[in-house]
Amino acid sequence: MYIVEVLPLSKTTRTDNLSYFSPDNLEIGTIVDIPFRSKKLRAVVTSSRDALSHKAEIKDASFKMRRIGKVYSGNCFSPALLATYKSMSEHYLLSISHIFSELSLSISLDEKLLKLNDKSKAAISENVSRQNKY
Repeated sequence: MYIVEVLPLSKTTRTDNLSYFSPDNLEIGTIVDIPFRSKKLRAVVTSSRDALSHKAEIKDASFKMRRIGKVYSGNCFSPALLATYKSMSEHYLLSISHIFSELSLSISLDEKLLKLNDKSKAAISENVSRQNKY
């Protein structure tokens, strides 16, 4: 079991990082669905750590951790991009969620794009490169 810190990709949330349980160790930048209040939101994984080494911290928490919902394949956002967004949020005094929603949301979170496997991505990039030749 792992404790995963996520960043909700919604302007409506006023918090930057939330903690959830996951059975798998997720890569930084992976997009997941999370339960938030009575809704499901998309979020980006910002860190993942082993739950066994943090048992006391989990027991002393003032909230109940919930399980992560659907995990989309692949690492959609690089750690460097996450660091850039964090520095932008500090510079412009906006939440990181707001920066994500303004700069990345429409491109990266299309349901069809998230479900593409590696073969499909390779085929699409090959077709695009062929079209660029002509």
